[in-house]
Amino acid sequence: MTSSPPASKRPRLDAPVPDARGSPIGGRAATSAAAPVAESWPGWCTIESEPAIFNQLLRDIGVANTLVEEVYVLDDATLKALFPAHGLIFLFRWKSEPLDVQEETVCPDDVWFANQVIDNACASLALLNIVFNSDAPLGPALTSFREYSKELIPPLKGLAVANFAYVRDVHNSFGRKCEMVDADIHLMEEATKKPRTRQLSGDGSGDEEVFHFIAYVHVGDAIWELDGLKRQPVKLQTCQRDDWLSYMHGILMARTQRYHERELLFNLLAVVPERPGDNTFEPGGSSIQEAQRRKQDYESIAHKIAMMLNREQIEALLWD
Repeated sequence: MTSSPPASKRPRLDAPVPDARGSPIGGRAATSAAAPVAESWPGWCTIESEPAIFNQLLRDIGVANTLVEEVYVLDDATLKALFPAHGLIFLFRWKSEPLDVQEETVCPDDVWFANQVIDNACASLALLNIVFNSDAPLGPALTSFREYSKELIPPLKGLAVANFAYVRDVHNSFGRKCEMVDADIHLMEEATKKPRTRQLSGDGSGDEEVFHFIAYVHVGDAIWELDGLKRQPVKLQTCQRDDWLSYMHGILMARTQRYHERELLFNLLAVVPERPGDNTFEPGGSSIQEAQRRKQDYESIAHKIAMMLNREQIEALLWD
């Protein structure tokens, strides 16, 4: 779970642990300018829900020939066209709600599922929950991690992810240093308070908006909901792999209908194999450089609007 809107928590392991900085075991070290700062920070920062960010993140941790695409239209034809997608990610503003009708089941051996045990890691966790249940090509570091973590129960898988510095450093390379400092200050303040039960829910009584990512995959003969905040995966529908995206239309529509009709903060991402002709580094395409350029444009516009509002407020105070 993350408290930042879109652009929008180590068990003992027998296998060797990949190098904390990611190189040269697999993938490649983070290329973002924030990487030197992030590599020494033990927490997880918020990152934006931007496909270009996730594409670069996947490359940097060693997932090859795999893209993240935004799905703009939620209809049956659009979802079918995503085949053979590795999985879907549903992003929404999280609020406490009744438990699903479907019951959680004990995680089967062929489903890799990790709980989220630390804040702000849900985006990367959702990606791992998908690629570790797919045939996406993985680098040596992720292959090793999946192999030695596969026998762990979901909470211990989550703990292993939280302490997997290789993925964490890449994740944090897309954050901001100020957010890391704010997170450290928040943890220090929480540590000085009287111990209390940690609340994960945003029930609408607070000012902070909480966003969350849920992964959907087809494994074996069924569609699984992989929500890191639930103890176990949820089996949604038994079906053949060729048909799973057709069933996802009804599943996603039913989920969106739980919320108030004015709730518009939904986002759907598809994790798909790279197709011939796909090139995320083309000028004007969904590259990391393009995402950073758009982000700078948006921040500049927001700054100008804020300045205009401040000027009007100052003038109003002077004339009143």
